[in-house]
Amino acid sequence: MNFEMFLKYLISTNTYMKKAPGIMLRFKFPNNYGASVVKHEGSYGYNEGLFELGILYNDELYYGSPIANDIIGHLKPKNVSSILLQIKGLDDHNEEGD
Repeated sequence: MNFEMFLKYLISTNTYMKKAPGIMLRFKFPNNYGASVVKHEGSYGYNEGLFELGILYNDELYYGSPIANDIIGHLKPKNVSSILLQIKGLDDHNEEGD
């Protein structure tokens, strides 16, 4: 995995999860968005060695972003990095009039 440019936004890592052994990385950006990046038995793409990404807002799964409205699976590390960059660039929707 090559997510070095996002290390300062990494808020947790977990290499053993209750569901299935694997890896989970959680990122949080200054715009209140973040991502949960996982690879474990049962995640989308695990059998191919690929990652699954869920977009977070205020530390909760969020399905209303302009990037995706669901979990994104079957991701190579470079695709995860690209999506993390997009998430980092989103405007905090609470600052748009809430």
